[in-house]
Amino acid sequence: TGLEVEDIERHEAIDPERLKGLVIGEVLEAVQHPNADRLRITKVNLGGATGETEPLQIVCGAPNVAAGQKVVVATIGTKLTFSDGAEITIKKGKIRGEESWGMICAEDEIGLSGDHAGIMVLDEQAVVGQPFAEYYSAHLAKPSDAIITIGLTPNRGDAACHTGVARDIAAVTRTRVKYPEPTPLDIQAEGADYPVTIHSVDACPRYSGLIVSGVKVGPSPTWLKDRLESVGATSINNVVDITNFIMLELGQPLHAFDAEKIAGERVIVRQAQAGETITLLDKSVRELNKDDLVIANGEVPMALAGIMGGLDHSITETTTTVFLESANFTPQGIRKSLKRHGLRSDAAFRYERGVSVDLTIPALERAAQLLLENGIAESVSMMQDVFPKPQPAIEINLLYFNLDRIAGTKLPRHEIKEILDHLDIETTYEHGEGLTIVIPTYRTDVTREIDVIEEILRIYGFNNLKGEPTLTYPATNVRGIALEDWQDTLSDHLTALGFTEMLNVSLSKPGYAKLMDVDESRLVRLANPLSDDLSVMRYSMLFNGLETISRNTNRKQSDLRFFEFGRTYRRNEAVDNGVEERTHLALFTTGFVGMESWAAQPRAKHNFQELNATVHILLQRLGIQGFEAVPVQDGVLHYGLSFTTSDGNYLGKAGRVRPSILRALGLKEDVFFGVFDWEVLGKQASGQRKGVKEPSKFPSVRRDLSLLMPTDLQWLTLRKAAEAASGPLLTNMEVFDVYRGERLGEGQKSYAIALTLADPTRTLTDEDVDSTVNAVASALEGAGATVRRG
Repeated sequence: TGLEVEDIERHEAIDPERLKGLVIGEVLEAVQHPNADRLRITKVNLGGATGETEPLQIVCGAPNVAAGQKVVVATIGTKLTFSDGAEITIKKGKIRGEESWGMICAEDEIGLSGDHAGIMVLDEQAVVGQPFAEYYSAHLAKPSDAIITIGLTPNRGDAACHTGVARDIAAVTRTRVKYPEPTPLDIQAEGADYPVTIHSVDACPRYSGLIVSGVKVGPSPTWLKDRLESVGATSINNVVDITNFIMLELGQPLHAFDAEKIAGERVIVRQAQAGETITLLDKSVRELNKDDLVIANGEVPMALAGIMGGLDHSITETTTTVFLESANFTPQGIRKSLKRHGLRSDAAFRYERGVSVDLTIPALERAAQLLLENGIAESVSMMQDVFPKPQPAIEINLLYFNLDRIAGTKLPRHEIKEILDHLDIETTYEHGEGLTIVIPTYRTDVTREIDVIEEILRIYGFNNLKGEPTLTYPATNVRGIALEDWQDTLSDHLTALGFTEMLNVSLSKPGYAKLMDVDESRLVRLANPLSDDLSVMRYSMLFNGLETISRNTNRKQSDLRFFEFGRTYRRNEAVDNGVEERTHLALFTTGFVGMESWAAQPRAKHNFQELNATVHILLQRLGIQGFEAVPVQDGVLHYGLSFTTSDGNYLGKAGRVRPSILRALGLKEDVFFGVFDWEVLGKQASGQRKGVKEPSKFPSVRRDLSLLMPTDLQWLTLRKAAEAASGPLLTNMEVFDVYRGERLGEGQKSYAIALTLADPTRTLTDEDVDSTVNAVASALEGAGATVRRG
């Protein structure tokens, strides 16, 4: 149903093997130790369980030990495993000069809980001499259970509680949730009145509260402590545990203030004042920002709203009157304060995902019920509920046509209505084409028709959708091939060339801007980044690809060809929203070409010429003719080519990545990178058709030339000069050998080039060939090369 189970852990009772050697004893007497104020000497009757008929003398340090108690005794030789994992073996010994023949145990010393306040006292019906393992199994053992860990997606804040999960289970099994039975509350109108004022209604739409009197703060009842600990929550005290229990049960966070510490006897929800500070429950001191929402009294902030309470107004052992808060805070403000202060809390986890504005009163009623029923409080006051701007429920019109279109099949109408009913989505009007429905407020993520369709399909079961043998397709785009179709075409073509497609997130590190010599003011920063390493939108396609290459090479996958279609983002005041967003095609090659084989030695490495050839193949496949290529060297490329159309539109660039960038990412091998503006490519390719040319029946002629030139003379310069002078007979011109060496002299290099000449209508004569070759040679010499003839 979308609630992904990440783990299932068995929660078992204590293994009886761990309780071997523990016996139920009766304390006959307990007297003061003559040499220690905090120790007592006890006489304990074990009923002959150890073969001894006389009571054992045991020195005990527990403050609550007393004559007449039934206790748990670890006899000599017993191995104990404490709750924290520590282990000891009981031995006969002397404690401050007095012999001790065992140990009277506390709960933590036998692994039952973390309680070390005193020894464990059993009820009067416990049988002296009985092995404690038998007594535990009969009276104390908890049933085995399963703890299910659910990985919530950010939209499912409603399922951040047991009730929310139960609702999904009930929907998919077509049953009903059994909610806790409410009991009438004895409301006391008397007592202190703490009026509530909301100054920031946009940040706090609703605030409810009540006064709890006659509070006795202490350890929680066993059932409450067990339930909290079973899901990893720490028991603090009975009042705080009740608030945490309700948050886990209903999804509504609660907070308890010591009412006697609320100065001015009033509660104010407001923005913090610049420079105000608060000491939180984690004992950290926080300087507040004017954008922080706080719960204040007449003088100072008492809590950082929705995130964490203040230490100075928290519940302590001396608290007798509690002001219980149940409020609704909007996710945006919670997220910003969490980011600003670097905090996390269970309450904030729920608020930042969205909590129903209608939960505040039911949560308070449930808290009051539990506090009174468990003897933690004597009375509760009337509730205060400040709700300045109630919002109407979201009403949506669901059309069957749209549901069937998305599902790919026609769903039974009765089942649609049944699913909606079990999801608490009320149908207010039914007509022939669909339903008008009202969304429950706890589903803060369901706001559109498509959201309702998703809800129906996830409960119906995606695996139950049976597609019908019908075909739907969009109307033909008569103006040319759609950009998405060209993307599919090029993806297939690149895959056939040996490339693998990758897909990276559009987030990146701000530090990469310095490696590219880019001003950081052009970066698009996230308002609430997950981490510093993912705090900006991707400025270039380069670095995410290099990270992918690094991850692969670190796992011994070093011969790589990758491509990716993705978007980049950069600040540009010339566009409407100040952010320029472009789609690009990126190419990466590194390592060796092909698979390692005895028949191919030595292996060739990927190089710029190979990438350049791939670029030409792709541009030709798109039908882009007459493009220009000029040398480029910038903050990313050590060398390469920049490609433009004949009318000056920039297409992209390709070349070798700067070694300094590769070193910064820990890459040792050369990486060749190409990046192209996909929107420009698509426009240039739109409407083009790749023609088929019949092979010429007339032979072509090849002539080779040897050139000597300065090392800084670019091949592109020579090629352009030759093509301009050659005429129509020159069909191809390629370098097939390059030489640099001492024999040529410093600053010189030699090229061997092949000229291919042909005419599709006739056989060439020697005069035709010589004329074209001489024209090419003259053009090459005019461009700065020396043609070595003869």
